[in-house]
Amino acid sequence: MDAWTQPILVKPLASVITNISYDHTQFLGDTLDKIAGEKAGIIKPNIPVIIGETQPETQPVFDTKALEMNAPILYADQHFKACIQEQTLTHTTFQVEQDGILKYNNLIVNVLADYQAKNLQTVLQTLEVIKTHFTLEESKIREGLSDLKKRTRFIGRWQLLGEQPIILADSGHNEGGLRLAMQQLSKFSFHQLHFVLGVVSDKDIRKMLELLPKDARYYFAKANIPRGLDAKELQEKAAAFGLKGRAYTSVKNALKAAKRQSKADDLIYVGGSTFVVAEAI
Repeated sequence: MDAWTQPILVKPLASVITNISYDHTQFLGDTLDKIAGEKAGIIKPNIPVIIGETQPETQPVFDTKALEMNAPILYADQHFKACIQEQTLTHTTFQVEQDGILKYNNLIVNVLADYQAKNLQTVLQTLEVIKTHFTLEESKIREGLSDLKKRTRFIGRWQLLGEQPIILADSGHNEGGLRLAMQQLSKFSFHQLHFVLGVVSDKDIRKMLELLPKDARYYFAKANIPRGLDAKELQEKAAAFGLKGRAYTSVKNALKAAKRQSKADDLIYVGGSTFVVAEAI
């Protein structure tokens, strides 16, 4: 066996599982504990694992797997609490406690959306584990988080694409992600909401459609991939949930139509699928 075909063993400093929601159920399972069982496959022998969110349905699965692998397990939300102090369209300022003691005050992160507090908790818990291997100064952590998107090419999550009207793209595409996104959207002030929506065809989208606002104007589109659900079919499925709008031949055409029909004080949201967001940005 030559050097190019030899298997490579990756030994990480830590394994991370954010949260568990219904997604790709045809591959991962149709219950949260089954999905957690699949996700738990990344837990490696003797390697610490960080779980972002404590969930009653999934905690026993992770605890059992971690015990089996002799892997130290930490639930980030049991140790870190990130509270939002201020938000702009590009940054969020947090106050962070660790085990009830102030850890970071005025921590500026280059993200928008309340749910990022949970992700921040997970990141900071992971950094605590990594810091046992090498020095990581607080100033460097602050610098990295404040310039996160540029440094990491982190795109597609509550990404600002334009102003007057505000255009936001978010790749949340399952029930959990869409629920959080719609909660965030409800905090914005605007005259009319325009919703550019596309989904993949191999997913049960009923729970997703139940979450979407009925007072928005919809622009249905098919992402340019084989898995994309036909825009006309999506339009018909959405109509059953009181979501009304027109079907368009592409994401770009749907977005152009939304821009044409929007006023400066409106808001355009682009989402439903990572592939839709990718075409919009």
